[in-house]
Amino acid sequence: MKNQVIEKSDWLNKFEITTSENTRWFTGGVFLKDDRLLFADRRNKKIRLYDSSGKLIYQHQLNYEPWDVTVGDTSNKVLVSDNESAYIRTYIISETGIREGSSIKVSDIKSGIATLGDQILCSGGGKVEIINYRGSSLKVLEMGYSEYICVSKAKKQFYCTYDHTVSCTTMNGDEVFVYSHPELTYPKGMAMDNHGNLFICAYSSGNIHVVSEDGKQSVDIVSINVGKITQPYSIAFNSTGEKIFVASYKENEPIEIYEVKYD
Repeated sequence: MKNQVIEKSDWLNKFEITTSENTRWFTGGVFLKDDRLLFADRRNKKIRLYDSSGKLIYQHQLNYEPWDVTVGDTSNKVLVSDNESAYIRTYIISETGIREGSSIKVSDIKSGIATLGDQILCSGGGKVEIINYRGSSLKVLEMGYSEYICVSKAKKQFYCTYDHTVSCTTMNGDEVFVYSHPELTYPKGMAMDNHGNLFICAYSSGNIHVVSEDGKQSVDIVSINVGKITQPYSIAFNSTGEKIFVASYKENEPIEIYEVKYD
């Protein structure tokens, strides 16, 4: 595993987000191909589109609580998990706004969402369900309750967060490893870089863990205390893998964007 160096001097940007509504809660977010950021604001039932400096471009009111968000099968399509009903919602992102697309039926309410080629992986309800974009259920795996899921496209395996662990599982449901650490408490959002390293937001322990995608180098964990963020909750890389954002559970803490350097 290459060494990750994320320091305060590597901040590209950090920005505060304030609203006149209920306190925001960004449970999921994603970089678009042009480095704009889209966040799922669960508490205010919105998805919000920002430029990389933190300027709000557009916000779209929803009639449900969104949880997670990921890029779909085209660069301008995003998928949002509906945390109140058994649907994955799709949206088309333009330069100036957001347009509703189709809804994809799933077996029960889902929270985490990730994609692998033409497949969508959803976690929630004690299961991981694999579906296609037409809504056909390809596989359902009994996994226990997990809020977030992340996929290794190279290894074709996925990772799920639990109270104090992160599990790695093959697409057939075979367990590869379970990662735990004394300083990993309530892991939440995850992101995979272009070198096969998994970044894990540890919400309660207040840090980010970085482990290899096969778990064999977990003893070489990098524990990062991230800027002013004390409760990291969601995280994502941009399309080139050179930038990463971290968002906090706390509404008064900034969104922080970093340049990731490798030794």
